[in-house]
Amino acid sequence: MNNANKLTILLILKDRVRFTYRWLEYYKNNLSNYKLLIADGSINNSLEKYIKKNYSDLNLIYKYYGPDISLEKYTLKTIKALKEVDTEYVLQSSNDDFYSSSSIEKNINFLENNIQYCCSRSEIYDFTVDSFNEVSGTFKLSGKIYNEICFNDDNNLSRVKSYTNNFNSLWHDIARTKAMLFSWESLYKNKIFFFPFQDIYLSFILVIFGKINRLEGIYMLHQNHEEMLARDKAYGTITEFINNGNLSYLSLTI
Repeated sequence: MNNANKLTILLILKDRVRFTYRWLEYYKNNLSNYKLLIADGSINNSLEKYIKKNYSDLNLIYKYYGPDISLEKYTLKTIKALKEVDTEYVLQSSNDDFYSSSSIEKNINFLENNIQYCCSRSEIYDFTVDSFNEVSGTFKLSGKIYNEICFNDDNNLSRVKSYTNNFNSLWHDIARTKAMLFSWESLYKNKIFFFPFQDIYLSFILVIFGKINRLEGIYMLHQNHEEMLARDKAYGTITEFINNGNLSYLSLTI
């Protein structure tokens, strides 16, 4: 079954334009049957001109939201972009993530036939590129990220307890759009503006929202490199997070 009209890939950007050039070529050659929404938080919107020149024939929309000068700004950008998504499912991506179209199809098929599940994905592997620019060079597969465990208990509390003991990020899952948007809005409401906590919080809200599925097979390759967003100092440190009084995770509101 072809599910191209049921999924939007949401490419969330902040600078690293050489990674974006490579990613767009991959999208063109492997994933262009899916709609693409680009949410750009780079220092400027110079990418827009490049896209119009090279990819005007593809099913993509470019949106510039101003520079991501903080994680709060990044969060608002993502929420605004998710509100633009008009498909049942959304798949978040950075420009260092590369997905398998056949695995995407399998996971959408699963969600289509299992309404009680809100997220699904298969196996994720890390890789590195051995070169100065970390974009082109010798490709090295590093290994699998996370254990492939389903969280399918009918009871919400039991599901959360199971997830607590077996945490793996749901950021890259194919998710029902309404569930992902709800999670980001809840995150913003609770002022979770520290990168590692964001990932944890989003994942737990999704687990509460519905069951989580895992399928066999390679789903995504993620590049490990020096410019990963999790290392971006503009998104703050744990010390800044606490000193700014952002302790709302101790009394969360869903």
